[in-house]
Amino acid sequence: MIIVWGTTEVEKRLGYAADFCPICRDLRGFESCRVGMAGHLYGVHLGSGRRVGDIRRCLTCRIAGATTPESYVSLARRPAALEELIDATFPTIRSHYARRLALERQVEADPSRLPAELRSQYIDEPFRLIAPMAEEFFSNVRIDGYMFGVGRRWLRRTIYPKLARALSPLQPNDSEIRAAIDPLKSQKAKLGRRAKVAPIMRFLALPQNEAR
Repeated sequence: MIIVWGTTEVEKRLGYAADFCPICRDLRGFESCRVGMAGHLYGVHLGSGRRVGDIRRCLTCRIAGATTPESYVSLARRPAALEELIDATFPTIRSHYARRLALERQVEADPSRLPAELRSQYIDEPFRLIAPMAEEFFSNVRIDGYMFGVGRRWLRRTIYPKLARALSPLQPNDSEIRAAIDPLKSQKAKLGRRAKVAPIMRFLALPQNEAR
């Protein structure tokens, strides 16, 4: 008899809150989740497992990042309109993110006015935030001729539109995109190895309602 068991990552939703999303480049609603490592038997989770951290996931772009429950005065039990979430969960959000929001307005008005170091940081940011998604996806697929095609389709369907969403206001050129990918490639990150400059530039050239 073969017994299939092991450990797996388990998420438990804790509630909803408002926060800033670097992919959407604005204030958004988020779901807050507890992340645990739980045992499983034949794929069935055995409880919620040992807590390893907390994440917040944007309700608009679905990109997740680390957080702590202490980031918010409370968590809403259900999704709500943004202003309702702000009042209930993060009433000081606009003062907390005042500098970032002002810079985002500057990007909208004229991205060329952004200081070079900050511009480079903002172009790198979505790659770093999205990289864990690529790690998880490509770690769970077998890369042969067929799956290589699946990987390319997944990048076109899931990753490139999110990168375009975040990068479009900055209007980066291909050299800047390459400069963001190369460090990930040096670190042997799967996004750095799989993402290509040309398709990203093609998505950036699309009207954003099509790119998304």
